[in-house]
Amino acid sequence: MKKLTLIIFIIISTVRLSAISISEANELYKEQKYEQARDIYLQLVQKDVKNSKLFFNLGNTYFKLQKYGKARLYYEKARKLSPNDKDILYNIQFIKQYLTDKVPEEEDSFILKVLKKINNFFGINLVLWVILGLFIILSVQLIFLILCRREKDVQLQKFLLSITAVIFMFSLFYGIVKLSYFQKNEFGVIISDTIDGYSGPGTDYKKTFTIHEGLKVSIEEEQDNWYLIKLPNGIGGWIEKSHLGKI
Repeated sequence: MKKLTLIIFIIISTVRLSAISISEANELYKEQKYEQARDIYLQLVQKDVKNSKLFFNLGNTYFKLQKYGKARLYYEKARKLSPNDKDILYNIQFIKQYLTDKVPEEEDSFILKVLKKINNFFGINLVLWVILGLFIILSVQLIFLILCRREKDVQLQKFLLSITAVIFMFSLFYGIVKLSYFQKNEFGVIISDTIDGYSGPGTDYKKTFTIHEGLKVSIEEEQDNWYLIKLPNGIGGWIEKSHLGKI
């Protein structure tokens, strides 16, 4: 019991400390002390605090410091947690005008565009909450079914239970697919001013492209200190890991 109380106390203290630190950093940001605000935000990130508002505020701080690559990186991290937040989406579009690279993206088919919109609307956090809610509803319905005595009520509960079960199974399947997508599809943002890409994992290979900070790319493979990335236009090449921040 004492151990449980201690664990709860530590968790509550950590949450309070994080809230205080974010508030402190926010005040420094308002006072235009951007470097000090950045340092506090980064301390929380290093403590593995995952919060879309924290990432969004850190992105704004980097923007004020004219570090557009890192600003884009943390905006994208914020979008990953809150894909429908209008402020985050606006800032991602807004910052693109400050980036050097205007690489045209591969055109998606109409069906793929629709699927992406649906996928973005149902963020992973929302899906997990829906699954949890449906599980609770299923449990309650099952209890009612067991307690029912009248045949008419039993039939009704069975009907409702079957509908909820179908929705639950579909949501569970969608959640598994979405989690698998997050694990298999990795993206990153270039955080160095200017970098070269090569046809292999080393500077001895042929140079294939030159890109600049703030460009979002997909990570296809990694080898030692190198990433194989793919640009929005489909061109691929190897870059050193230190030039890229993972979303």
